[in-house]
Amino acid sequence: MRHVFLVNPAAGQQDQTARFTAMADSLHRRHSLNCTLLRTDGPGSAEAAARRLAQTGEPLRLYVCGGDGTAHEAACGIAGFSNAAMTCIPAGTGNDLLRTYARDGYHEGEAAPLTHAERGCPDFSGLPHDKYLSLTEVTNPMHRLWSDGRWNKM
Repeated sequence: MRHVFLVNPAAGQQDQTARFTAMADSLHRRHSLNCTLLRTDGPGSAEAAARRLAQTGEPLRLYVCGGDGTAHEAACGIAGFSNAAMTCIPAGTGNDLLRTYARDGYHEGEAAPLTHAERGCPDFSGLPHDKYLSLTEVTNPMHRLWSDGRWNKM
């Protein structure tokens, strides 16, 4: 099985390639895993690299090191390949994907994690709904961008 760290050096505030190289080296030393590190070099390169790796048919574990965009590209690249699986190591500025879907909840610095149950959902009860425009019934402009081919300003 091949273990690949797919690193986006442009993600986040600074290049964290050294940190991920140390992780790969540690996995290799401790568990004798075949670990390599690949750096992305621009938009679309994470998807292309992930697809190229998955197309070999070799069992693949992809460690995506970057932000939400890098994770999205890598997921698109391995989509449909049963030999490939991925995980995300956050290195972006917002890391909204992991903050939203992390099993243990949202982590911010050294603070204790905030779980989904503690964070809760927005509660709009008690608001004067008759005085607001309902945007929940308006088609999302991003969806229309794909359907009718132009950007609609609100």
